[in-house]
This record gives sequence, C-alpha cells and structure tokens, in this order.
Amino acid sequence: MHCGIFYGKWLCAKHKDICAGTGLASSGTVFYYLQRLEADGRIGVKRNSPRAIRLIDYEFRKVVE
Repeated sequence: MHCGIFYGKWLCAKHKDICAGTGLASSGTVFYYLQRLEADGRIGVKRNSPRAIRLIDYEFRKVVE
C-alpha cells in the first residue's frame, strides 16, 4: 500500500491520525501538507523511520497567566 512518500500499513494509519487531528480531508492532503512544511523548513522528515517527523526550531514555552 502506498501512502505518499511512506510505505506500509503503520504509516498509512498515522496519516489518518494526522487527518483527524488537523481537520484535513484525506491522506493525500496530509502528504501535500507535510511536503510543504518540509519545503518551508518547518519540519524534517526522516525516511524509513517509525518516528519520521521532527519539528525544526520549536521549543516549549510555559504560559504565565
């Protein structure tokens, strides 16, 4: 089964999880969105890895109220 740049049933399921979390309509839309984020330098995608997506220049900040 082919899902964008990834192969395998596990990663296809993850695309569906991303669809649900982002409100995107299809795994094809998720694939395009991830490509754009990678091209913009916002994420790094490591091919053939179960933990393939990492954020670039991202840090957690404590919100003080």
